[in-house]
Amino acid sequence: MARGGELSTRNLIDVGNELRGKLGLGVLAERVAGRIKRLGTGSYCIDALFNPAEADALRKALPGFKLVFVGAPLEVRYARFASRRREGDGLSLDEFRTMDAGQKSGGSAGQRIDDCRAAADVVVENAGSEEEFAARCRSLFKQMGLQASVKPSVF
Repeated sequence: MARGGELSTRNLIDVGNELRGKLGLGVLAERVAGRIKRLGTGSYCIDALFNPAEADALRKALPGFKLVFVGAPLEVRYARFASRRREGDGLSLDEFRTMDAGQKSGGSAGQRIDDCRAAADVVVENAGSEEEFAARCRSLFKQMGLQASVKPSVF
């Protein structure tokens, strides 16, 4: 992380909230949209929108943008969170539950997951296996007229 701190979920949340507070609610999405436009045509999957203003910014910047909200029960998300073992993420279930509550309605510049879910064009539940989720995604991509095979890319 450029600020010299741990690459922990808490630090990422804090930096995102700070940027939205200082530079505007859609700043993170506007930066991503700019990168996508420079890459050219194609279909892209953007992971982790946390504020509905980010979806608004992407809808404005990228014609045809669709917000797909992927949800899972708290206990499933905690198990996945704990298994990835990211630096600084050693939270108990109760601590995770507190963090999760803060992500649901964190004020205008904060994380507002529930509002993102409400703004979604499609909601996909991801409580099962990786194979079940992949099958749901392939079906959804087909319904949306997108390629069923996607190469992950981080930029």
